[in-house]
Amino acid sequence: MTNKEHPPHPRMNKRQRDAFLKEKRVGVLSVARPNRGPYALPIWYDYRGGRIYMETNPKSLHGREMRRTKRATLTVQDEHPPYKYVTIEGPVSFEGVSSESYIRKLARRYLGARGGDAFMRKIYPAYAGSSHVAVLTPETIWSIDRAF
Repeated sequence: MTNKEHPPHPRMNKRQRDAFLKEKRVGVLSVARPNRGPYALPIWYDYRGGRIYMETNPKSLHGREMRRTKRATLTVQDEHPPYKYVTIEGPVSFEGVSSESYIRKLARRYLGARGGDAFMRKIYPAYAGSSHVAVLTPETIWSIDRAF
C-alpha cells in the first residue's frame, strides 16, 4: 500500500499529549537489555512538568537496566476505539529514595483513596525505603490521536 491508499494517522499536539498523559492510565515501560529483546512491564507513573516520574526498585530487572543504559521508553495507550497512544523515549535519571508520601500519592491515583491506603498497609511495608524515583525526560515523542 502507498501512503495515498492509507493516509497517515492524526497526531496529538503538545496540549493534547499533556492532557492524555495526565489522565490515569497504566503505562508500559520498556528498557533495553544486552543480547536480548527489550524488557517491558506495566507501570504506574506520574506526569508533571513535561516529565514522567516512576517508582522503581534499583535491584529489579528494569531498575538495573535503566541504571545501566540510562534510557527507557514508555508507551501510554487508550485501549478503547478509536485508540490513542503516546510513546516517549529518552534519558532516565534517578532522584533518590521514594518517599512514603510519593508512593501513597501513586497508590491513591491508581487505586482510589481506600485502595491506596490498603496498598500502603499491606504491600508498601515489604519494600519501604528500597524504591527510588526514576525520571524519564522526553527526547522523542510519538503519538496517534485516532488509529482509524
